[in-house]
Amino acid sequence: MTRSVPAAFEGYAAEELPTPAGSPGKDGRLELTLAPDTEGVTRAVHEYVEVPFHLTRGLYHDPVPGLLTRCIQTPTGGVAQGDRHRTEVVAKQGTKAHVTAQSATKVQSMTRNYARLAVDLEVEEGAYLEYLPEPVILHEGTRCLQTADVTLHEGGTLLFSDVVVPGRLARGECFAYDRYRSRLCVDAPDGTPLVYDALDLAPDERSPQSPGVLGEFAVVGTLYALGVEDPDAITDRIHDRLDSEAHAGVSLAPGDRGVIVRALGERRAPVTDALREAWAAIRESHLGARIPEGRP
Repeated sequence: MTRSVPAAFEGYAAEELPTPAGSPGKDGRLELTLAPDTEGVTRAVHEYVEVPFHLTRGLYHDPVPGLLTRCIQTPTGGVAQGDRHRTEVVAKQGTKAHVTAQSATKVQSMTRNYARLAVDLEVEEGAYLEYLPEPVILHEGTRCLQTADVTLHEGGTLLFSDVVVPGRLARGECFAYDRYRSRLCVDAPDGTPLVYDALDLAPDERSPQSPGVLGEFAVVGTLYALGVEDPDAITDRIHDRLDSEAHAGVSLAPGDRGVIVRALGERRAPVTDALREAWAAIRESHLGARIPEGRP
C-alpha cells in the first residue's frame, strides 16, 4: 500500500537522525496470517517479526470455541523518533481471532523526525477479526502518525479500536505533544471506499480541548465494528450498556455496514471501560458469546 507522508509531517521527515529512519531496530515489521484448521480452530499459518516486535504463542481461553488470541509484544521502552513500525494481519475465510497488545504503546519524547505506526488488515469472507490494541500514550514533544488500511471482504467482520491518551496524565503532562494524526481507511477488495475516519491534533496550532474537537476532555477512544449483522439492534444494545463516567455515543457506519462508538473522558479508564462495554454488546449480538475476562 502507498506510504505517503501527509503534508503536516513532511517537515519532520526531512529532519536527519543519528540512526536514520528505516534502520535495523527502527524499522519494525510484523506479519501474521490466520486460517482455520480442518476442525475449525484458528491457527497461524504464517508469522514473521522484526525488532521491536514479538508475538506470544496462541491462546485458546476465549469463550468462543476455536477463537485464537495472539498478543503483540514490544520489549523495548516504547516508540522513538524515526521509528517506522508496520503490522500486517490477514484473516482468511473462516478465521475467528482476537489480536491485542501486552501494554499501552508509549510514544517517547522526540526532538527530530517523527514516528509512524502503520497497520494493514485484510478480513476475508466469513472471517471474524478483533484487532483491539492497548491505548497510545503521547509523551511530551511527540510527533506521531498512525494509519490503518483495511481490506474488508463481503461477509467479513472486523472490530478495530483506537484509544489516545495525551500524555502521562498522572504526572500532569497533558497535550504536550507536537502533533498526532490517525487515519482509518476501509476499502472493499476492488478498492471501493467503505469507511474513512481521521483525527488530527496539533496543540500548538489549536487546543484539542476547543469546542468541536475534544471539548473539556482529554482522552478519546473509538471502536469500529464493521460487517456485523443487524447493526440497528447492536446500536440499541450498546446504548443500553453505556453507563460510565465517559461521554460516549454510537452511530451507524456509512452504508449501514456496522457501528462506530466514540468515547471521551478526563482519564483513560472510563474511556476504555465504555469501549469494553460496547465490545461486550457486539459480541453478545453477533456471536452470542461474552467477551473474555479482563486482565487482573
